[in-house]
Amino acid sequence: MSMLMLIKNTPTWVWILLIFLILRGIKALQDREMRPDRLFLLPIVFFVWSVYAVLLETTFQASALLALAVGIVTGIAVGWVLWCSQPRLRTKPGTDLVINPGSPFILVLILITFCTKFALSATLATHPPLLYSFSFNLLFGFVSGLLDGIFWGRTLNLFVPYYQNRQTNKG
Repeated sequence: MSMLMLIKNTPTWVWILLIFLILRGIKALQDREMRPDRLFLLPIVFFVWSVYAVLLETTFQASALLALAVGIVTGIAVGWVLWCSQPRLRTKPGTDLVINPGSPFILVLILITFCTKFALSATLATHPPLLYSFSFNLLFGFVSGLLDGIFWGRTLNLFVPYYQNRQTNKG
């Protein structure tokens, strides 16, 4: 299958998701005010996409889901470490909003994640026997989880200290 056919046969929802993700990444370049719960949007989007892909595109689903879980835990650790040196959330005085510092990391991570997930799915589309490869199913699950886990690690690295500080200041 040619690259043009691969792109042409990609479902419309994938391109809509890409546009949404790029717009989120562009917004993430600048400091932005938000409710703290909005920090969890990208990790949830990528989690849903990962589970959906594993259930739809693997044959050994239980094993692929286990690999997904291992990937998420690994990714959380990686994401946590990557964001240790990044600026922290700040509270906007007089509101319940936080100021999330801008960073090009998010856009880069979004693009890497999208391209990797697209490549995994494209590989399956161009080489259908891989659907029955136990090793590929494990790889698919693990990589999907790893990439999602990095977003969770980033979010938790920003949210946990903010939440702890907020609880300390209330008491």
